[in-house]
Amino acid sequence: MYDPGSDKKPYALDDRLYCSLCLADVQKQKGVSDSSTAEIHISKISNFSAQTSTGNLNIHLNTKHAIETMPEEKVNKIIDYFRSYTKAATTATAAPTTHEFNRDLVLWFCRDLLPFSTVSKDGFLDFFHKYMPNLKLPCDSTLSSTALNDVYAAACSQIKKLLSNVSGVCVMLDGWTDRYKARSYNAIRVSFIKDWKFYVVTLNCEILTHHTGDNLANEVNRILGKFICDENGLRKRKLFVTTCHDGAANVVKASRVLRSEHFQHCMGHCLHLLLSVDALSNVDEIKDILEKCRNIVTTLHFRSSVIDDEKASLADKAMVDRLSGVVEILELDEQFPLDITYPVPASEVSADCSTAVTGSATREVSIGQPEDFLHVQRTRPTGHQTLKQYVCTRWNSNLTMISSILDLRSEVHNALMKTGHSDLCLFENELTLLEELRVFLLPFLELTELVSGAGAVLSLQPMMKVRIKNICEIKPTDDPCIQQLKTRVMRNIEKRLPVSDTVRIYQILDPETRTFVSESDALQLLRGAVTRVEKRGCLSSELSTSTTTQDDIASQSNSPNSKRRRMKQQLIREMR
Repeated sequence: MYDPGSDKKPYALDDRLYCSLCLADVQKQKGVSDSSTAEIHISKISNFSAQTSTGNLNIHLNTKHAIETMPEEKVNKIIDYFRSYTKAATTATAAPTTHEFNRDLVLWFCRDLLPFSTVSKDGFLDFFHKYMPNLKLPCDSTLSSTALNDVYAAACSQIKKLLSNVSGVCVMLDGWTDRYKARSYNAIRVSFIKDWKFYVVTLNCEILTHHTGDNLANEVNRILGKFICDENGLRKRKLFVTTCHDGAANVVKASRVLRSEHFQHCMGHCLHLLLSVDALSNVDEIKDILEKCRNIVTTLHFRSSVIDDEKASLADKAMVDRLSGVVEILELDEQFPLDITYPVPASEVSADCSTAVTGSATREVSIGQPEDFLHVQRTRPTGHQTLKQYVCTRWNSNLTMISSILDLRSEVHNALMKTGHSDLCLFENELTLLEELRVFLLPFLELTELVSGAGAVLSLQPMMKVRIKNICEIKPTDDPCIQQLKTRVMRNIEKRLPVSDTVRIYQILDPETRTFVSESDALQLLRGAVTRVEKRGCLSSELSTSTTTQDDIASQSNSPNSKRRRMKQQLIREMR
């Protein structure tokens, strides 16, 4: 620029250095926006002092523009720091350097979701001053900038190595908005199989301003290009991509823009829609009683002390009843004293007798002591101890709310009466309906937990449908509202859980469910799948050189003692 007061004398606005890549991004955003309203804000362009260090510039290029600036030797050095966690500590290791300690501290805070300001807390400082007085602790800015960037670069390097030579991935994405700061986030995960092992890796979780279909697709392409890239740093052309997400229109459009080979609606979200949207919201009596339960929880949300007092009062009443029983037994014992040693035929001795004289017909009968009636159960109380709130995006929060109210029914009733909200008290018929509703929803909770695990596969979907149909079988003893609920579920189950060709292919590839598809249909489906993969150029004829055995695969994916394994076996038996 030139000074207007002189003849073309150059000058600078200030002594700041502005990033040209940030300027290009802002101009690009202006180009895709409405030209009449879009403006270029210079404040959005990252700038640095003219005397800034090269490290700060490298951090900006890496975190903002995904440009690798860290030398490979430094990355390998940080990776070696983390490999020590997997090694057995047979001998005492030397004290870590300050560089290694700071990176280990960042890894600790990231894994446990601790803020970096923890290093400046008095308790943290006193602990290290007591046990490691010679260790100099870093400040939070050192951890959040330099050390965090090093850990992130090392993690990205390892993920790129893991994703190398991968020809197909399933992209899982989801977006949500932080209500506290009103910021929109988007997270991207990929699942893939490499050397006969199943992996799920989180690639990104960043702020995305506009969650339109095109923006989501561009973001996915950018992230895939960062981790699964060709020699030019672009996303591989011969990458077989499938997607899994909810049924929102913008995400479905993003799948089409990405040219996804198959879009799979998340089974957990399908169950949520099937129960919340199709069933619970369409039966008036159940809708009204759930609304009443939500009002109860809201009313007593800040009255937890009243519920605690009611629980204590009920516990006192139970103790008084127990003591009165002890007093009654002691009085009877005084009136009718018993001889605790008297001859009893061996055939009449019960298993409750504590001792027996071997080889004689005389048995010593032990009478329970009064202290037995004073025994107080010391185990942790079962059931809910507080009222649980309802969350609109989780169907199972309805079940949790209902269970908490039923477990605390007496306390809730007394608390509502004391606080002047007797109109919210539940009647006996309403409690009975809630009990039946809880019994109906509990099996769906098991299915939701089953499909929420890392080892869930599409071959479960047909078996889930069979289980749901069994659950929704109408019985003469069912409440009319529950019968309506079951009818609503059955009416929409085919829409929410359709059995597509992809689902049937998963059944064929699953050794435990392959017999559910006929041989002729299986051959036809597999030929079609191979043809599609060949057209994309993603089929490789190279055999894996992995030494993983079939026993190892079975032990990794299906633990005999796992709850999900037993649940799957039950579904298979029901389908057969």
